[in-house]
Amino acid sequence: MRENRSQYAILSLLRLGPMSGYDIKTACESFFSHFWTESFGSIYPILNQLENRQQVRSYEDDKRTGGRNRRVYQITSAGRKALRAWLSKPPVQRSLRDELYLKLFNATLVPADVHRSHIEQLQTQLIALKQDLAQHMRELKAQHSASPDYTHWRLVVRAGQLSCDARLKWCREALAELSDQ
Repeated sequence: MRENRSQYAILSLLRLGPMSGYDIKTACESFFSHFWTESFGSIYPILNQLENRQQVRSYEDDKRTGGRNRRVYQITSAGRKALRAWLSKPPVQRSLRDELYLKLFNATLVPADVHRSHIEQLQTQLIALKQDLAQHMRELKAQHSASPDYTHWRLVVRAGQLSCDARLKWCREALAELSDQ
């Protein structure tokens, strides 16, 4: 059975401080959105597993949300140990799963302008993501430049920026090539 690496994304965020499930989802979107996603449907079961393994502990916070106390999770020393052990292992290269490429593989089954539209939509999304990453880089510098993690966090955001640049270049080339058809 393949190990669920989402637990390490959650532990990575909890090492920054105690968070509710909602806080984890928000932080994941803020910090990881260009390379990692988590849904509420995956966060809470993982938190339960981590708590069962005593890698996190939870408590009721007195800050009420929706008429009830919120549950806050905190990483434990066992969680830090598990995170460190995982960090020491070489990363498993993820396989690329992109629906657009799968659709392009079957391109002759629909009119060509359908695929041009898909690529233009991706281009628009990438431009917005590139702007978000630039803003994130500015905020990172303004708020966290003194952190010992700053250089590494900056490198992660920079990887996202360069990835956007490469995909935007591909969009331009693909649209130019498809306009010739």
